[in-house]
Amino acid sequence: MSQNYISNVLYHFVARKIETEDEQYESLYKILKDGWLSFSPHIPSICSGQIEIDSSKNRKISEMFKPGFVCFADIPETELQIHINKFSRFGIAFYKSFLIDKGANPVWYIEENSAIYKNDSSSPEKYELTNRADYYQEFCSKTIWYFFQRYLYCCKNSEVELQDTKEILNFLINLFSHFKVWNNNLEDSDLGNYYFEREWRATNNINFQLSDIVVVILPKNCEKQFKLDFPEYTGELKIADDIEKGTWDSPLAVTKPHT
Repeated sequence: MSQNYISNVLYHFVARKIETEDEQYESLYKILKDGWLSFSPHIPSICSGQIEIDSSKNRKISEMFKPGFVCFADIPETELQIHINKFSRFGIAFYKSFLIDKGANPVWYIEENSAIYKNDSSSPEKYELTNRADYYQEFCSKTIWYFFQRYLYCCKNSEVELQDTKEILNFLINLFSHFKVWNNNLEDSDLGNYYFEREWRATNNINFQLSDIVVVILPKNCEKQFKLDFPEYTGELKIADDIEKGTWDSPLAVTKPHT
């Protein structure tokens, strides 16, 4: 028995913020030639743990953490059309098992209007419903402040505790790097509706071989040039124009595991 609502491949859409098709293709070309998927500043030697934190109390949880990561979407191929329209007509896909070995993991979605029980400050035995995003905002801010203070203390007083504090802080940074806030009330086509992307993240840069790529997505206009540039590519080539029309014919065996 098999299911079709999640995929065995993960898609990475390329050059979303680049306007011209030629420049988008150049971005895809460079990624495939270099064999790296990387986050800004796109230096392969940077391995992981890159994050900007602003834990001010007035910061929303969605604005508090700006981690470096490479993102992927767990999308059934029958649902690619809406994602191409939202993100990019250029993309590549790898088997999920390959990316898991490279450090990819699903994000932790936080619905910003969801409720959560919080301890009532007036009585330790009482609980009250409060907004989940506000709750996470408050306690992420407190947690980060606490550990930074602890870190500064240990720098001056205890090398043994300093190492433990560093490890716990790194763990928290990794955890916070996988938070993703979303709003269930947004339309499916809204760029801010993240949930149905089923996002996965790697907080490290990912190296790969051309043979690791299962699918390449690009416009019909770029098909000929791609075949000239990458004659050794043996994976599936999906034409974005056909996906948008719902007319592509897929030979991809998505149940095949990566070995």
